[in-house]
Amino acid sequence: MKVIKTRKFGNRLILELDTELPDNFRNNSNLLIDGNIYFNAIIPMFSATTSRKDVSVKFEKEVDLLNKEVSII
Repeated sequence: MKVIKTRKFGNRLILELDTELPDNFRNNSNLLIDGNIYFNAIIPMFSATTSRKDVSVKFEKEVDLLNKEVSII
C-alpha cells in the first residue's frame, strides 16, 4: 500500500491509500511509514460513509508521506 494523498486535521493525518486496507486491519493499529511509526490508526467516517482506502493516524511532526509504503505493525 502507498500513500497517494494526505490531509491534516489538528494532530491527525488522513491518509488516502492506493489500495484498500486488508480485512484483518483493526482500529488502533500502528502503521510503519518510511521508518516512522504512526500510532492509533483508525478508519475515518465521512458523512456516514467509510472507505477502506482512508486511514487516520496521530502525528507529531509533519513529514512528506506521498508515495511512501505503508505497513501495519
